[in-house]
Amino acid sequence: MFRGLLVGLFFIIFLSCNSSKKIADNKVVVISEEDKHNGLALIAKNDCYACHSMDKELVGPSFPKIAGKYDVTQNNIGTLAKKIISGGNGVWGKIFMTPHPSMSQADAEVIVKYILLLKK
Repeated sequence: MFRGLLVGLFFIIFLSCNSSKKIADNKVVVISEEDKHNGLALIAKNDCYACHSMDKELVGPSFPKIAGKYDVTQNNIGTLAKKIISGGNGVWGKIFMTPHPSMSQADAEVIVKYILLLKK
């Protein structure tokens, strides 16, 4: 009986530690004016406008449509930045997003922060 109690207690502690990490990862991020300015500059500098726009779907979804799908959390910023770098498909249909392997994680995150500001 005591052994079962210890296993149960360990399980509860494990779950609470694991869920607090999830909460921390998904904490809402405040985006600075500098990130906003730099994000727009990085979008213009790269090939983003070849497939995305501010107001309509081109090859990929518009930036505001992307923003509408995701909350501004550190977890989403990191995940979407990795998607910019590695490319991929499936979230918005079968069209493949071109990878950007030479882009740094930091620059991709600044782009994502700017895009997420466009949530309507």
